[in-house]
Amino acid sequence: QLDSVAQPPGSSQITISGKFVTGLGQTTVSVAPRDPTKMVCTPPSTPVMVQSIAATLLTATLPGLEAGDYTPTVVLQERGEGVWTAPSQNTITVGLSVASLSPKSFGHGGGESITVMGSGFPPSCAAAAGQSSVSSSVLKVTVCSEECVVTSHSTSMIECTLPPSPTALSNTSRDFSSNQVCSVNVQVGDHQATSPDSVTYDASMTSIVTDVSPRRGGTAGGTMLTINGMFVRTATANVTVSIDGADCVVTSV
Repeated sequence: QLDSVAQPPGSSQITISGKFVTGLGQTTVSVAPRDPTKMVCTPPSTPVMVQSIAATLLTATLPGLEAGDYTPTVVLQERGEGVWTAPSQNTITVGLSVASLSPKSFGHGGGESITVMGSGFPPSCAAAAGQSSVSSSVLKVTVCSEECVVTSHSTSMIECTLPPSPTALSNTSRDFSSNQVCSVNVQVGDHQATSPDSVTYDASMTSIVTDVSPRRGGTAGGTMLTINGMFVRTATANVTVSIDGADCVVTSV
């Protein structure tokens, strides 16, 4: 018999009230999303570590979970699955939060990887056994309202590729002499959170291309290009050039 589940705000520990057979080895606990269609990449069931159990109270610690609502399932060895006496009392809610960003400064052109740390992010879809594909819910990171394309994620970390700054995307103003500060927002399904940190598009870290010569070359390639401008990194190993997605070998900077 399961009566209710409680979870202190911000805590990973849950307590389930009911009637139990004591002994850690006799009881297993798992949690399942109440509405799988609202999850991005969460498996149908996730095991939970039982910490203690008494005749009327069970304590367990949640693993990292995607933000959303979950229902615990308690199975007693040789007695089967516990039954909730009040279904309205059987829900726990995992929140979404963003703790930090790294790094925090970039050139106006973007294109570099940023790491977002926090909790409530979806696990890797490949690791979410039983989840055949990403549902209609979304995982999205935006920087100044522009999408930061997600390249990998876990329940505590997201990596994404920074978009260009609003100045770089502007069709009217291309003045890169000033810094531009942007907020970072994370969306996981119906949940949203804003990072306490901001990112800065730093003028001193911005390379600027002023001219490319020649402007034409044969379809077989092999044409030597000269790109003029102001470049922050001058070591050949730190510079990559591509033309319509094809690599152009850098010979000198």
